[in-house]
Formats: sequence, structure tokens, C-alpha cells
Amino acid sequence: MDRVNQIWNHPIYQNELNKLQLLETDREFCRHTPEHFLDVARLAYIRALEENAPVSKELIYCTALLHDIGRARQYEDGTPHDEAGAAIAGQILNELGFSMEEIEAIVSAIRGHRAQTDQTVLGKLLYTADKRSRNCFSCKAEPECYWSCQKKYDDPILGGFFMKIGNREFDVKNKTYIMGILNVTPDSFSDGGKWNDMDHALKHTEAMIAEGADILDIGGESTRPGHTPVGAQEEIERVLPVIEAVKSRFDIPISVDTYKGCVAEESLKHGADLINDIWGLKYDPEMAPVIARYNAPCCLMHNKDNTEYNNFIVDMLAETQECVNIAKRAGIADDKIILDPGVGFGKTYEMNLMTMDNLELFRKLGYPVLLGTSRKSMIGLALDLPVDQRVEGTLATSVIGVMKGCAFVRVHDIKENKRVIQMTEAILGR
Repeated sequence: MDRVNQIWNHPIYQNELNKLQLLETDREFCRHTPEHFLDVARLAYIRALEENAPVSKELIYCTALLHDIGRARQYEDGTPHDEAGAAIAGQILNELGFSMEEIEAIVSAIRGHRAQTDQTVLGKLLYTADKRSRNCFSCKAEPECYWSCQKKYDDPILGGFFMKIGNREFDVKNKTYIMGILNVTPDSFSDGGKWNDMDHALKHTEAMIAEGADILDIGGESTRPGHTPVGAQEEIERVLPVIEAVKSRFDIPISVDTYKGCVAEESLKHGADLINDIWGLKYDPEMAPVIARYNAPCCLMHNKDNTEYNNFIVDMLAETQECVNIAKRAGIADDKIILDPGVGFGKTYEMNLMTMDNLELFRKLGYPVLLGTSRKSMIGLALDLPVDQRVEGTLATSVIGVMKGCAFVRVHDIKENKRVIQMTEAILGR
């Protein structure tokens, strides 16, 4: 490790480092200190050991020590710090007698560490360690940070993509999470009227959390076939007290199931963390701007008021992409979007089964997928069973959802779904 010390003591390195510390004196977060360089080095080396990567400890530490050394020049004249750092590193390494192969490897890793353009083992180690060295979601400046969740936590080695909902992080590439359903409606198809009373709603919430719910989805209007529409004000009066009561008593992210922009806005004002829109932003033109304004995550479901398609799968995916396009035009970031294929909406029984069989295609649109099949008519028709006997059918769909990479399942029966998800993930090695 002698050459690491030589880099540290090199006059060019010390000059650039001292300038950088002065320039960042008043910076309260993400400072580029020697501590940061060492954190990156240690994380990269640990990962190298775990992966049995053919890279020496010395080379890893040399690279980490140099990777942000161009920061001062970026502050001074606007030169991107990866390019400035590569130039500074090349000069220092050459003067210290590093081989051309070593210089090329280190410089390439530094040049590619911002966007992971260097696909070498060293480059990947540096990129991942640099991202993992920051405790972004405990930072007080996180709400104003221009980095997306994906940029902060996308891991090219592990393949992780962490999405923040409320105060929780969800590994939406490798895990499947449970969204528990809390309908505060008199006419929902499965549990209408059960949780209208606040005491019952809170007891049910407590039970769902105890059984393993990761998110709570509160709905103030039934969306079952043939449901009676509810005015926005009535829907607001149903959901807001529940949002506030749950927030004051439990630590769980809250989703609100609504397709009305004004309901979404009031819900977000009062503590909701996610908007679950069954019309995928197509019903109310005010919905997308509201979500964008509050920088909130959203779930966009495929839906239509008929079952007419030229080519069902192709058309369904194209119509879902239209929802994404609306979101992006409104300024909703990619890392705030979840997609729902909309089983039971705008589809025949056969189409619903086909949707289940092609869930993986939704993932190819580039966003986490939520699957909502709990106790739905597709299951009732397949098994010839009433609503209150569709648990096993729901579990079968949840297993398929896990196997096809769905990040969330929206269900009524938490305990049972939690167990089958855990078992399926164990088999799949997740």
C-alpha cells in the first residue's frame, strides 16, 4: 500500500485536496473529504472480496483516493470533475511510475464513475461504492437533492433499484412487497362497510401491519363494476380523517386510491405518500400536475371503458405507455412511477388470464409493477367461488407475480400473501 501513501503525499494531490476542502467549507452535505475517499475504497474492496474480483487492494484504494480529486476544478472553471479528475490522476500516476496498464485502468474508472460508462471490474466497483458511500435518505437535504432515487441506489452488480415511498426504501428489482387494502366505503365488492367506522379502520390497520403489510392503500370510493360514483368532497371527507389517524398512530407509508386530482392534492397535504390512480392519469387532467407538484410517487393502472382491442397485449402495453408519457410531460420523475396492468378493468375474463401470463412484459416498460388481483372476479370465474372463498386463488396469482418480477401486490389477506411471497422468494433465491 506504499503507492497509496505516495499519491496522498504528492504535491499536486495535496494542492487539489486543500483547494477542495476550502471550497466546500460551507457545504453541509455530500462533502468530498478524505473520509469519503476512504469510505469508497473500503466499500469497493469489500465488494471485490465478496465477488472474488481480480483487482488488487492497492489498485482499488489508489482509484478511490483519486476519483473526486477534480472537484475543485469543476468549482473553479466548470470542467466536469470526472474529466478533470482523470487528467489530474494521469499526471500524478505517471510521475509516480505506475505502469501504462495501471494508469489506463484507474483513469478509465474515474472518467466513468459518474454514469457508469466504464464496464471494467474496477469501474463497476468504483461506481457502486461511490453511490453506496452516501447515506442519502438520512440526509436533511434529501428533499431538495437533484439526484433521483435510481441514481442514488441503482447497483450494477446487485441489480437493485430502491424507490422511496414515505420514509421507506423499497428494493423494487429484487423483492415483492405487500400493499394492504383499507376500503372506507360502504359498497366495495369484497369488504364494503367493514372499516367505515374509525375504530374498526384503525384496528384493521394495526392487524395488517402486524401481519406484514408494507404499504396501506386507503380508498374512499368503490371502483367495482357497477359502483355508484362518489363526489370529490364526499371522498375527501371519507379518506382524510383516516389518513390523519393512521399517520398519527402508525409508521407505514400511505397510498390513496383515487382518480380525482383534488382528492389527491388534499390527501398529499394531509400526509399521503403515494397516489394510486386506476385511470393512469387519463381521467382527470389535473391529476398529473398535482402529483408532480408534490413530487409524489404514483401508481398508474391500465384501464379503459370497453374491451375493444386490435391486438390485446400490444394495445394494452401501448395504452400503458401513454400513461407514462402523460406523467413525464407533467414532470413526474421516472423513479416516482409504478405501473399496474389493471386486472379486472377494461378486460374480459380471457384477457385477464392473458395479462397474468404476460406480466413480465410490463416490467420491460422500465418501471416497477404492482399486481392487484385480490379476490377479483377472474378468480371467482376460474374457481366458481364467491368473494369470501377466493384466498387460495389470490395466492396463486401472487406467486406468479413474484416469479414474474412484480414489486408490489395489492391484497386483502395479508398474512397468507406474506407467507407465499416469502416462500416463493426463498425458492428463487431472493
